[in-house]
Amino acid sequence: DAGVHLATTIDHHLLPESGADDMQLPAVSKLAPLVACYCGSERLMGVAEAAVRVTNHNDEAVAWARCAAQLLDQLFRGESLSAALDAATLEAPDPQHLNKARSGSVLDASGAGDTYGRTCYLQEAMPVIFHILNHAQSFTEAVRANIRCGGDSCGRAWIIGPAMAAIYGVGGERGIPLSWLARVTNAPEIYMDIERLVNSQ
Repeated sequence: DAGVHLATTIDHHLLPESGADDMQLPAVSKLAPLVACYCGSERLMGVAEAAVRVTNHNDEAVAWARCAAQLLDQLFRGESLSAALDAATLEAPDPQHLNKARSGSVLDASGAGDTYGRTCYLQEAMPVIFHILNHAQSFTEAVRANIRCGGDSCGRAWIIGPAMAAIYGVGGERGIPLSWLARVTNAPEIYMDIERLVNSQ
């Protein structure tokens, strides 16, 4: 009886929230496909927040995710990089660092990492992401700069990859190299799924 009473009491006081009180990069890992599905929709920000809170129940993590979602949404709709970065900055909890990261004329991802940090935390990663996006001149250059920066390059790539793909597309001197796409495991099935997603819009 005591065990049942304890379990019932705990269950009664449990909150319906799921995610951890955490503001690291996994918060934005699901945004690219969500933005692709809800691109231009008034529902995008609400859906993005709900998805983020499954893993990261933290207001600042949600704010950074809204920043990243706004960035991708603008780029997926064909807006210029400058306009997309401006719109995304308005959603950010720390716009000053994002604006500073965009300044200058030279791509220096390692220097951005020295300035803002290289760990998994969104307040460190987002300025580095903005710096790379604003200064890289091709998909390949952005990917390599991100890797050379060190730290959580995988987490930053969740935003850098889709953003640069939206800007430069596939092939040519600046787009995703066809040789890279050819080496993707199960490429035909994955590309068919992507085509279905895009064509369903």
